[in-house]
Amino acid sequence: FSFSDSNLTIRSKDGTRFLIHKSIMSSVSGVFRDMLSLDQIPSCDNTPDNVVDLPECASYIDLLLIYIYPS
Repeated sequence: FSFSDSNLTIRSKDGTRFLIHKSIMSSVSGVFRDMLSLDQIPSCDNTPDNVVDLPECASYIDLLLIYIYPS
């Protein structure tokens, strides 16, 4: 997943980046909706804004995004 108009990056535990949309993640997940509405995106030092690090491997995140994004 690498949308040219993305405004959110999810990074898997193995470093894969998924360039996606805040609006879609907010509409399907209350956790993302709350995190994004409060500007509470967890990031570490030297990490660009709008990057969310997840403890899952890329293959699991990919499956989740396939389910979330309509074909």
